[in-house]
Amino acid sequence: PRVKYGSAWSGGKDSVVVDFLCRRLGREYPSCIGMTHDLEYPAFMQYVTDNMPPDLSVYNSGHTLKWLSENMHMLFPKDSTIAKHWFINIQHKAQNKFWNDKELDVLITGRRNKDSNFCGKNGLYRNKQTQVVRYSPIYDWTHEETLGVMKYYNLPIAPFYSWVNGWVVGSGCWPARQWTGSIEQGWSEVYSIDPSIVHDASKYIESAKDYVRNLGV
Repeated sequence: PRVKYGSAWSGGKDSVVVDFLCRRLGREYPSCIGMTHDLEYPAFMQYVTDNMPPDLSVYNSGHTLKWLSENMHMLFPKDSTIAKHWFINIQHKAQNKFWNDKELDVLITGRRNKDSNFCGKNGLYRNKQTQVVRYSPIYDWTHEETLGVMKYYNLPIAPFYSWVNGWVVGSGCWPARQWTGSIEQGWSEVYSIDPSIVHDASKYIESAKDYVRNLGV
């Protein structure tokens, strides 16, 4: 029987490369992305609109500024455990629902060993709890190979790579931004990317209000 597959597309370099390679085989398939209600970078939202693959399903996690103001331990994760919760409740939740909605056999991803991602044997593994089967065709690629394909084929690159610490932080909503060192530094980094985000957050979050007040704007 024919294998039914779809892809997990994040807009990051690896998912863009995987989507490009798979579509060069001449097959059409659906994709998914997990996003929040109002915690995304506007520039990334525009990038998704301009570059999303055909038949992209957007799964809204429902996370809002109000929710964040009531769960401040999730703001700018101080350790990997908190950061993991963002991925579980946004990206993984979206992928699991997409898997079931589309009744897939395989979910294609851009996971790579070099990013310290678990990729299974030869890039294939099944999650014991959800039974989702994930396969990454670039599981053993180096960073240079991924970037080489992007450069050679002039593939679109997400804006967060040009932002402060972008190659380390990578994709994701702004409050999930890691390695800021402090809440104030987190606001400083986000403000340098898009001041409107911090101004909007200041309506709900005291530390954002303090940051804006100290700037005198």
